[in-house]
Amino acid sequence: MTAPEAESLSTIESTLTALAALRPSRVDPAHYSAKAKIPSKVAGLRAGLLYRLVEVASVSLQSLKGGQIAAAVVLARAALETVAALWFATRKIERAIEARRVAELDDDLMKLLLGFKAAKPCAETPDAINVLTFFKHIGKDIQEMERIYADLSEYAHPNWAGAASLYSKPDLVNRRLDFHAIQPTNTAPVELTRTTLEISVVAFQHLYKQIDRLMPKLIELTESALNS
Repeated sequence: MTAPEAESLSTIESTLTALAALRPSRVDPAHYSAKAKIPSKVAGLRAGLLYRLVEVASVSLQSLKGGQIAAAVVLARAALETVAALWFATRKIERAIEARRVAELDDDLMKLLLGFKAAKPCAETPDAINVLTFFKHIGKDIQEMERIYADLSEYAHPNWAGAASLYSKPDLVNRRLDFHAIQPTNTAPVELTRTTLEISVVAFQHLYKQIDRLMPKLIELTESALNS
């Protein structure tokens, strides 16, 4: 393992530890506002995404260290999707504060919190926001994110990249295909997974803090909207 690779893994581990310590045992709406519901919706959304991020990123990292690359890359993709959802929500909060309008933000929060793609539990259940929509929004800030997600998706699906390339190596001399549980020569998905995990945990930590910074303005805005 090279020094940069070791440093990257150390960053992932230390940031995951810091994020795990932030997981709340409860979200109390009264802690944010006695009148407005939107601030506690944001807090609840962030908490759920935080728990998910810590879990999928931690297991992805364990799988990566154990040479279980398919599991590692699939869960790294899930981690990046989780960050993308929080990124989307954070940008919506910023725009609502700038525009002094909360209706669209509330609609998006309800979709993020309760959205369904499959059979809905009731007619009032909102449609979930497609994950690709998240990445289109991120792409406005960081163009590389859409490419990284596309690369992860190749390995996450049971096609050549996600199956044969991970576990087999052609023997051209004997005209055969040799399979191994761990394919040490295929470093591309390993590097992709490690990079994705580092981006995911560092970005999530930044967004978590950004929402803390935005919360006072959000509370003021949403309470003012109720009084207008």
